[in-house]
Amino acid sequence: MGIEQCLEYICDWYYSDTIELIDLVLCDDNNDPQYSAITALNRLWVYLQYKQQSQEEGFDKKDLFSLIEDAGYPEKAIEIIKQKARDELEAYTGDVLIRGFLED
Repeated sequence: MGIEQCLEYICDWYYSDTIELIDLVLCDDNNDPQYSAITALNRLWVYLQYKQQSQEEGFDKKDLFSLIEDAGYPEKAIEIIKQKARDELEAYTGDVLIRGFLED
């Protein structure tokens, strides 16, 4: 197996695991969350950057919203995860790569 095929598998698993994390965030308790909405969105943003920069044929997502929507989430779910991320901002100590997405 070549390096490019390995990277394809890694990327597919990363995306799949991130979608599972999004599901967990959406179902998480609002008062005592166990999963980070910011981490989930950061992961999707990094995936989006990689896919755009690798110029993969057929990948046409321009922004985080379209990527999440393409994964099957309705606009209401996207707004919920954005709000959960906004609520988490004050306590989050890591990098926040998706600030622009949260301001939309």
